[in-house]
Amino acid sequence: MNYCRFKLFSLAAVAATASLTLASCSNDEVEQINTGSEISFNSKVSRATVSDLSSLKEFYVYAQAEGSSTYFIENECATQTEKGSGIYKLGTNYYWPKGVQTVSFWAFGAAGLSDAQSGDKSPIQFNPTDKNISGVTIAESLTDAGKNQKDLVAAFVKSERPDGGAVPLTFKHAFSQIEIKARTGAKSVQRVYVKGVWLMNINSQGTMYFSPDGAVKWDIPSSSDVVSYGREFPIDQTEPEKVRAHMLPSVTGTNNENLITDNYSFMLLPQQLGAYNFTSRENGGSAYILFLCRIISEHKGELLEDFDNAMKDETNPNIHWHQLFPVNKEGNFKYGEYGYCCVPVDINWEPGKKYIYNIEFCGSTSGGGQYPPELPDGETFPGGDGVTIVPRPDGKEPGENVLDNPLSFSVTIEDWTEAPSDLPMH
Repeated sequence: MNYCRFKLFSLAAVAATASLTLASCSNDEVEQINTGSEISFNSKVSRATVSDLSSLKEFYVYAQAEGSSTYFIENECATQTEKGSGIYKLGTNYYWPKGVQTVSFWAFGAAGLSDAQSGDKSPIQFNPTDKNISGVTIAESLTDAGKNQKDLVAAFVKSERPDGGAVPLTFKHAFSQIEIKARTGAKSVQRVYVKGVWLMNINSQGTMYFSPDGAVKWDIPSSSDVVSYGREFPIDQTEPEKVRAHMLPSVTGTNNENLITDNYSFMLLPQQLGAYNFTSRENGGSAYILFLCRIISEHKGELLEDFDNAMKDETNPNIHWHQLFPVNKEGNFKYGEYGYCCVPVDINWEPGKKYIYNIEFCGSTSGGGQYPPELPDGETFPGGDGVTIVPRPDGKEPGENVLDNPLSFSVTIEDWTEAPSDLPMH
């Protein structure tokens, strides 16, 4: 079977209407060609679709005339003629098959990264027999979130012979975009430092189908590899002895609350997963968000008593700090100690949608999360370079709260809309 393989590139945003001219030769015995105007395409734009073709360097095209079992355009790459021009050409022109009124077109491509950056991950295969894109794999990413992930765009149209015009194509995002934001509650006296955040137990493999209405649909096989995706944060070097990672802002604060967003947004396979169930582990879901973090609490007044888990503030004698999480065996306050906590989440991601997980630590009804599930023998949680990871204390079980309450969260669902044209490419 003949497959088309190409590398996907990251998509920042894609512009308006462009005329795409295809060129090559057709040697199909069934599909007689006429000598009229060559076949060309122009793009149509709507919300959650590609909106700026200037960053789409190339895409691939298949075309099949109604009633034919073969393609007269097969695995042809349309390449942008000039940067930002929106004009794409092959070698020699294709023409509408003689005596044929209706032709189906499949197009798919991506934008933004060079070959050197994209590597050999996530090979894409168009299956001419089943008319799908099979073998889509999004490799595990534990440190840089979606910084090096790729976006796939796809279009399908069953077009009548145009009367001197171009065949309309509507490119759509095939993946789901995921962001994670976190903050502490209003008027919280806790400070939360996050060393890493990961989406756990996510399906990484699937097959994309072109729907007759131009939409895209996904099939996730039961044999799909389940992996993790996330990001690690560096230690703030302004006070390296305090080993402070990314500090979460409060609800009323103005600090950046984004953990995974913008250039780090995930581009993952649309899928449905249940939240991890600590009570019925075998029959429950599998998905949860894992944090490697440190939680300390501000107390007013000087540190007069000898608390093991407390530390005076050398810069402000009117406050002192208590280490709430993690809890080491000695119960001491130790800079550089971090521990794992989690929040189970239900997942129902659709193509072309952006899902924003808004997590709250230490609010009026939220605490520090739950101790994460046990991992199978031989597996480990993502690491945290430069910090000391404190394991779950004796006597605590997975699912028990780290502090008084679990984490609270909400999910915002948006269309994957246009971005400014001056956004940097990943």
